[in-house]
Amino acid sequence: MQRMNFNLVLSVCSMLALGMLAAGCGGGDGETTATVSKKQFLTKVNKICSARENEKFNKVAVVAKEMKPEIENESMSQANLEDLTRRAVVPVFQKLIQELQQLDPPSKSSAQFEAIVAKFKADVAEMESDPGRFVDGTAFEDGNRAARAYGLSDCEF
Repeated sequence: MQRMNFNLVLSVCSMLALGMLAAGCGGGDGETTATVSKKQFLTKVNKICSARENEKFNKVAVVAKEMKPEIENESMSQANLEDLTRRAVVPVFQKLIQELQQLDPPSKSSAQFEAIVAKFKADVAEMESDPGRFVDGTAFEDGNRAARAYGLSDCEF
């Protein structure tokens, strides 16, 4: 029964990963110019977000396997899920924030993009102190809303 719980967690993670992939990945056109259009910038940011989302699912699977002895005799408790979040999810989103901060958005939408990054940064800080927010699906509400309004399609976590 416990093995089934562990397998269920891995199955759910896999299904979530497939769902995110099905949502679409941004594709670049290979052009580089001094001034990027908002469309080109959105494509670049969406690719970064998709890559970090995929990395998150891979890291969750690895850490869950490492945790197997801890969870073998019990189902995934809230504490286990929060530990998994701290060990696997938080580092990936910290990396995402660093990558987003290094980007140079189009000047007309620079302030809006910087506000999105600030919201995601605040969301990650809150998730660090309360990983239950990620477990219950409320960790990125502010950042997700701002990303959607900006036109990002693959930056919803």
